[in-house]
Amino acid sequence: MIHNTSLLFRRILLSTIFLCWMVLGISQTLGRSVPELLQEYKDATNDSVKIETLSSLAGAYANVNADSAFFVGERALEQAKLGNYKYLEGNAYVSLGEVYDITGQFEPALENINKGLEIFLQLKNNKGRARAYNARGLARLYANRNLEAAATDFEASRKLSLELGDLVQVAKNGHNLGQVYHKEEDYPAALKNYLLARNLKDSLLALNYPGITARDLISTYNNLGAFYNTIYQFDKARETLKRGIEVAPEEEYRRLLVLNYTLGTVEERDSNYNEALIYLQKSVEFSDKGGFNYYLPNIYDVMGQSYLQLKSREAARDHFKMALDLLNTTLPKPDVKVGVLAHQAELFFQEGRFFDAIANTDEALSIADKNDNIPLENIRDAHDVRAKAAGKLGDDQGAAYHYKKFTEFSKLIESTEHKKQYVGLQAIYDVQLNTQQYEHKLTKQKLELSEKWVFWLKITAGLITILALLLFVAKNRETKAKKEVIVVNQEMESKNIELASSNQKLNIASSKLSQFSFATGHDLKESLRNITSFTQLASIELAENPPQAQVHLQEAATSGKRMRKMLDDLLHYSNLGGNDTVISRFPLDEVISSVKQQLKTDIEEARGDVLLTTPATLKANRTEVEQIFFNLVHNAIKYQSPDREPRITIKLEDREEQLVFIVCDNGMGIPVDHQKNIFKPFFRLHNRSKSGSGLGLSICKTIIESYDGEIWYESADDNGSCFCFTLPKSEPKAQLNPNLFIP
Repeated sequence: MIHNTSLLFRRILLSTIFLCWMVLGISQTLGRSVPELLQEYKDATNDSVKIETLSSLAGAYANVNADSAFFVGERALEQAKLGNYKYLEGNAYVSLGEVYDITGQFEPALENINKGLEIFLQLKNNKGRARAYNARGLARLYANRNLEAAATDFEASRKLSLELGDLVQVAKNGHNLGQVYHKEEDYPAALKNYLLARNLKDSLLALNYPGITARDLISTYNNLGAFYNTIYQFDKARETLKRGIEVAPEEEYRRLLVLNYTLGTVEERDSNYNEALIYLQKSVEFSDKGGFNYYLPNIYDVMGQSYLQLKSREAARDHFKMALDLLNTTLPKPDVKVGVLAHQAELFFQEGRFFDAIANTDEALSIADKNDNIPLENIRDAHDVRAKAAGKLGDDQGAAYHYKKFTEFSKLIESTEHKKQYVGLQAIYDVQLNTQQYEHKLTKQKLELSEKWVFWLKITAGLITILALLLFVAKNRETKAKKEVIVVNQEMESKNIELASSNQKLNIASSKLSQFSFATGHDLKESLRNITSFTQLASIELAENPPQAQVHLQEAATSGKRMRKMLDDLLHYSNLGGNDTVISRFPLDEVISSVKQQLKTDIEEARGDVLLTTPATLKANRTEVEQIFFNLVHNAIKYQSPDREPRITIKLEDREEQLVFIVCDNGMGIPVDHQKNIFKPFFRLHNRSKSGSGLGLSICKTIIESYDGEIWYESADDNGSCFCFTLPKSEPKAQLNPNLFIP
């Protein structure tokens, strides 16, 4: 009789499996989760996106909070109407219909979905029509009303989705059609559609196809596993459900709950009770994590049956009690309660509590009389325990009645079970046969194609060989030509570099020529005018006033000297950056001594002094360095203060990669408003008779910058001037950078 009780339990499992289909079937139509949709609504940049997201949120909320689902759906519909967004209005109607469907309100579900479908038909919007047909099919499927019409809706949705190239919707249509045919016990059609949905979803998910998620795939794995369980293909069911568990994300508690529960029922039906308890316990854990109490009575009932088969009566007693506590308070499920009462009655019978067993079975049979859709297996097993208990208590008449009922239900159920098993096996065979026939046909077509085109393939192969040889020859010529082009390009690049260098030098020469012309047009002409004027005056006064004539001649000579100095500076300035720069090592004190020797007369007349406080050895062009110090010392003497003798000090400071030279004097200083111009060519601070060519500091700047150094001016503490400049410690460049010249 224990075997009969197990059969009772198995029949209850079949009814529970359909519940799992319904839950996961609904879930797979929702797509994105509530948090994802809320974030999308928050990020929406326009009203239409917000309304569309609200419509999706309505469906997502349906399994969480029905009140929120209706509120969000109504709001989406209201805003769509206000904005005259007809497509979004149709979407909102369909979403509301889905919410009514999930909450078990079939008529308003159809009413809203049909309104949405009517709008999409008016708009000739195939995407909206495909969604509406699918939603209407689900409403009919889950209300178990007119399954044939539901199949027609799913087929219409699939046809439109194929035209649109919406592979995600095609996969969902296949899943839903599988559920319809499963309920209709058209097992070949059910298996065909389940496999189509699974394979397509697998492929789309592997490609990261937009709109498909692991949640969509899990539902199909669960339904396919339940299908195999129905037709007693336990190995296939076990393999399919484990695959579903593998792809399920860790946070998908409800889906993991259902997958483990279904797998537990498979193991129980296959008499693997310890394995069944492992998966059932996992489903309880996921129920606790997600707060999904709805499934607990079913799970506790199956666990109680497994413990009963393992002779663990205390554990069985606890689980039957927990199931009934939930069924009597928060989760009234007549079909499940009949099964739990029958299973608990079997426990009471084994414990010798015959009156308790009779009380349980009488209650179970009373509930079965008052409710439809009670699994036949549960009613049969209640009669079985009732007959056994009556026999133990000496009620032979009652025992005979219930044994008769037990026999009637057993024959009916056995016939149905054999039919399911046979038709299920036939379905698998048909699918395999169709697959083999398709593969055979494909192989035959390939063979015929090969035989038909083998001659042309040979000719093609010959042509390809010839073309390959020609291509090889052409490739070699191309490679040779490319090498020649590279060589020519390199030569041209070298010529371009030389040309650019020549142009650069030409620009430098042009710039210098402009500077020279400028100087000639002003200072040289002025000096020539002075020489001419003073000479004429001297010739006039030579006879009458020889002393005055002598003064004029001296002034003419002074102008000549200034003209010669200017020409020397101009020629030197224009020659900077030439190719005669020679780098050598030399002591700095030798350079300063040479400068003092050249300016000996000027220094003695001014009663000045030049002092080097920091001896050093430099590596540079000695002539250029000497020119720098010559100009700085000469300027310091020339612009000495009228009330004190000139004192010039030269010192060095070591700063990281540079040497800093500081040349300070106690002269007249330079006003602040003129300091920014002192390094410009031909800028003169004082009158022309005293200022010279105006090129001295510009020459210094050009030389220093050629060594990547810099020069600047600072006021001295005694109102004099300090000229500071830097030179690198490493070997300087051999030539000047032409860009450093000032046009």
